[in-house]
Amino acid sequence: MPKLDARKYLVRPGERVRLKRWPTRAKPLFDSKEQYSKALAAHVAELSSLQSLLYADDHYSLLVIF
Repeated sequence: MPKLDARKYLVRPGERVRLKRWPTRAKPLFDSKEQYSKALAAHVAELSSLQSLLYADDHYSLLVIF
């Protein structure tokens, strides 16, 4: 499964942010909406599985903000 190279969007400590120099679009990772849908379904299933493990432990919590 293709991955987005997040290093292009990383701001290092002490670095000034110049938004004019940053890309505003990422190249498409997939060739079609169908491929996106399949990847989304796989990620949702994995997240659901991990969420079940976390819930079953009943000790830790996690807040994810998108």
